[in-house]
Amino acid sequence: MVAAILRLMDDASSEAKQAIVQRKRQLPKPLSSLQHYGLAVLSVSLALGAALLIERFHMRDVEVPLFLFAVAVSAWYGGAGPALLSLLLAFLTFDYFFVEPIHNLYISGADLPYFIVFATFATLVTWFSALRRRVEADLRQAPRPSTDRGGGTNPAGQPAQSDT
Repeated sequence: MVAAILRLMDDASSEAKQAIVQRKRQLPKPLSSLQHYGLAVLSVSLALGAALLIERFHMRDVEVPLFLFAVAVSAWYGGAGPALLSLLLAFLTFDYFFVEPIHNLYISGADLPYFIVFATFATLVTWFSALRRRVEADLRQAPRPSTDRGGGTNPAGQPAQSDT
């Protein structure tokens, strides 16, 4: 009876290991640059749609956070180029749909500081995302410390000497 249970546990363990190996093989591939830029356009489009929908319910001042969120998503998943595209698209759509005169790309002098703050904050988000990507790349390329307690190599790459 115990032997049968142990055999079942071993079978389940080997099946679990095979499932993990298959799952690792099926990890999604990184997005192409076209998909990154598509994400930028999609995120700004969704932010615009949400902002126009919310505006119908007479809620004010929700557009800027939505567009900043779109820029942040583009920067996080797409990188600096798609973030710049989403910043430009968010800037233009915000001006066209939400700034007086509506349906015009004219920016008055009174609105200019507002746009500068928006662009500065979105640029800051993009910079943080680029910094995160750089640190992640450095961590991936860094040599991993050995878990081996004995032997190994010293920092010069030569075999370590034991004290015994």
